[in-house]
Amino acid sequence: MKKTKENRGMALITVLMTMIILLMLTVALVTINSNNLLYSFNYNSRVGALMAAESGVAYAIYELQENENWQPSELVHATSAGKFTIKFTDGTNKPPYFSYNNLTSPFPLTGAGYKNSDIAENSVDLIVTGKAGNTSRHIRVTLGRLTIGECGRFSGIANIMAGKFTIKRSPTAKDLSEGGSLHSNFKNVLDPNEPGIDTHSTEVYAYGGVISSTGGLNVPQYDSGNNTELRSGVQPRPVPDLDIKKVVASARGKQGVSSVSGGVYEVKQDTAGGEFNLYLYGQPATIPGTRIESNGQIVFTKDVYFQSDVIFKFPMKDNYYKEAGVILEKTGTTCPSIYVNGTSRDTTSFWVLGKVEGNGSIYNTGSTKFIMQTDLVASEESGAALLSEGDINVSLPASRLNPISLNLTGAILTHGNLKTTILDPNSPDNPHIALGDDAWPDEWVEMAYSNFVRKYGTGSKDINGDMKIDLPCAPPLNKDNPNDKWYMKFLPTTDLYKDEKNVGNSSITLVAHGDGVFSWTGPASGVEVNFYKNDLVVTPKNDDIDIKTPGTFVDTTLPSAWFPENAQIAIDGVEYNNSSSRAKLYTFMYNAINREYGGFDDSSSTTAIQGEVYPPNVRITGALLVADPNNLDGSGVFTDRAGNINVNLVSNKGRGDFTIIHSKNYEKLLALPELNSGLVVKTWEEVR
Repeated sequence: MKKTKENRGMALITVLMTMIILLMLTVALVTINSNNLLYSFNYNSRVGALMAAESGVAYAIYELQENENWQPSELVHATSAGKFTIKFTDGTNKPPYFSYNNLTSPFPLTGAGYKNSDIAENSVDLIVTGKAGNTSRHIRVTLGRLTIGECGRFSGIANIMAGKFTIKRSPTAKDLSEGGSLHSNFKNVLDPNEPGIDTHSTEVYAYGGVISSTGGLNVPQYDSGNNTELRSGVQPRPVPDLDIKKVVASARGKQGVSSVSGGVYEVKQDTAGGEFNLYLYGQPATIPGTRIESNGQIVFTKDVYFQSDVIFKFPMKDNYYKEAGVILEKTGTTCPSIYVNGTSRDTTSFWVLGKVEGNGSIYNTGSTKFIMQTDLVASEESGAALLSEGDINVSLPASRLNPISLNLTGAILTHGNLKTTILDPNSPDNPHIALGDDAWPDEWVEMAYSNFVRKYGTGSKDINGDMKIDLPCAPPLNKDNPNDKWYMKFLPTTDLYKDEKNVGNSSITLVAHGDGVFSWTGPASGVEVNFYKNDLVVTPKNDDIDIKTPGTFVDTTLPSAWFPENAQIAIDGVEYNNSSSRAKLYTFMYNAINREYGGFDDSSSTTAIQGEVYPPNVRITGALLVADPNNLDGSGVFTDRAGNINVNLVSNKGRGDFTIIHSKNYEKLLALPELNSGLVVKTWEEVR
């Protein structure tokens, strides 16, 4: 019995100990589960608060994209995970976790941001507080516009044919490096090695910069000694998007913007030494906010919206070929803008047969064409603007005397292609041809850029029977062959309209007065003019070229006493039977007569300016963006209609140099809110 009782006691103790252990385990499990629930709740709250804050960032980007001045003093918005709060300050007070909108200002702010940090120009210092449960998290981001950040970025292919191709940056106090960058997003999926940048035999200098392409590269000659890098097969780089059409459309009816008709405008000088006046399709016209200068310039001082395609021509009698053009004049801190509602991106909607320069912006929904130097700068604060929905075609004049250098200053931005070529003397875009009856002289480039100074001859010559004048080449419409010998003869007569055998039976005196005026005096009633090629007369008709005398003739003005209206003029079978061709022939003859009397100097004679042109040297200072709007990130399909760069500065007399210098001043253009370039997150951090 005693033993049995002892066993029962041990069993009771064992049961009690087991119960204690189970109770301890139960308490531990309950405690762990409670902690897990609390941990899970806190974790979910932290995640929810972060998600709410991120939602607030997305919300703010959307609002700021629609309205760059968006800055509510306090905004609380519920989300599926919690809520977010955004508080903007105007600088008068600084609540905890505040935001500051400096998006529209080109100036940085010192100490205005969170914890007295600096705020960059054209940016937003945004802090969003996300809250879920009792947990709050704070996300701070810097928002700004997407910038180029390098010399040039484009969607398609670059073909560069020049002597030297220089790519560099303007050094700053913070960055003394001159290394330039050029990038193409082009890639042929069937042939990844097809070059996006092809410089052919051009010598390339990037001064330690980077030349890159998503596809292949063909840059056989470059400055590897300067540590310049070639990178092919790299990832595409985003190209900023610009809504040019929206900018132009928003200008229509906008206060302070004058709306005028498009069409063909002429800044015209009717007589030598006379004033220039503005005409639209031959009728006197005015454009609000403009004035006409004495050198043929049309100066814009205020914003103008052209309702359709517009062309500017500059017919003149005096030598203002280098000065004439479209000028944008800054008034105080205001730079004027020209808006062109072009027909389509494939139509030349803004064409200037002269130069374009000054301080301002040009926005065109069509294609843009220039034939002269372009020097357009908006301001150091906002950058420069030459924006074209279609192609930008720049045909630069070239001299037959010596190379000339031209500058294109400003941001060049297009949704088409950029094409830079030499302006051929025989191109239909050349004012020597394009202006028809008011054509500039053949040597206008030399007169404008090569220190071409017209010297008028002096003296008096008696013509008894005939006067022979040697010609440097064939007449303007005839095919020139250097082996041919050309000259013309003046044959005074008392009976015009006779063949060569019966003229030359009189005499006349031709006097050069030294001011460009020549006069005929003497007994002859007229002068027959015959042209000779290799000593054979090539003006067989009796009434080809007749001059009624006495009388005078002057430079650039076709006298009524020359070339009778009913005359059928043909030189070696080539007809000169309209006013344009006869004006060219008259200029050719006048120059020959002037040389006979000692006119011109040796460096600028007509003889010296025959033949091939020297290629110009071209420098672009600013920012270069050539974008296919359907292929901004490199994922789209290549097209030869947009995003490509074509530079050809090669002639029979050599190769011109092509230079791109990137400047931060012009990069800021992309930060302008009216361009509607997308906002991007530049920095992201969580603050506590």
